Amino acid sequence: MSSSDAAAGAPAPLGEGKWDGRQLGRPFILSLDGTYWMFYCGSDLWGEWKIGAATSEDGIEWDRLADEALLVPPATRLGGGGWHSYENPWAQLTPEGFRLVACAQGDDPKSAIVSFVSADGDTWSDPVVELVAPTSSEGVLHLRDPWIVEDDGRESLFVTRVLTRPFDRETRIVRYVRTNGGEWTESGTMIVDPDGGEISHPAILKTDDGWTLWFSSFFEGRFRILVAHSADLVTWTAPTEALAGDPTSIYETQGVFGPMVVAHEGGFLLWHLTSSRTSDGMSISVRLRRSADAVTWTVVSERPVFTARPGVPVRPW
Repeated sequence: MSSSDAAAGAPAPLGEGKWDGRQLGRPFILSLDGTYWMFYCGSDLWGEWKIGAATSEDGIEWDRLADEALLVPPATRLGGGGWHSYENPWAQLTPEGFRLVACAQGDDPKSAIVSFVSADGDTWSDPVVELVAPTSSEGVLHLRDPWIVEDDGRESLFVTRVLTRPFDRETRIVRYVRTNGGEWTESGTMIVDPDGGEISHPAILKTDDGWTLWFSSFFEGRFRILVAHSADLVTWTAPTEALAGDPTSIYETQGVFGPMVVAHEGGFLLWHLTSSRTSDGMSISVRLRRSADAVTWTVVSERPVFTARPGVPVRPW
């Protein structure tokens, strides 16, 4: 980390554009040859999300790759006619460039997991449908928050499955698998909050003991991050609380969520969303913590990565 570890003050100049100035989604971050790449979704209209990118040398101070969003859906929420939102990206570097996977929301179909490719991170292909949310007689199903891990030649896709009924909502993290680029098949793995909270944003990292899963939970009016462990990506320990946030911080009065974890210099970095109550509503920002053991987390800088304007209802799923 640079000398900006101890910096405090105004957030970095992100989250202030006409497309990302009102709402922010969980960022996905790659560490490439000493430079961090952040892919993130934002919106200035409720329910219409786009994806942009930024780079950083220290993980705190970021510069947009472009002022405009890189991935813009073809439709609008009011106008219909297709997807109006691309949200919650996951990305990787391939021999050909970048591969990005995101959730698409709109109509026909209402919800799908889609992928894009790019040689330079600036110009992107049209979306390819990876997985369409199945229909349900109980309500409307959406798939969100894709996260892919590769192990022994097989890909595992973890997503948040949101079932919206007339009077309630059910959230689960489920796993799909495939080999050699075939079709995704649901594996039967299902992860829930043992306390009954609404969950989202799975983030998975291979560690010395196997696999570690962090995810968001909205429980009793507050956000928190839970953690579970697995040796095989199939059977997981009962989730426990990993981070509840600092209620004395002006950025975390309503908790923390949206984890993004990266292994770093023998330890770990955790970027995450925060939620705070303001005089005219709610505000979210992105902060950075670090840990030597992935158990105890310390704020790297009082300065957030970026923050949106206040007065926005925060969506926990």
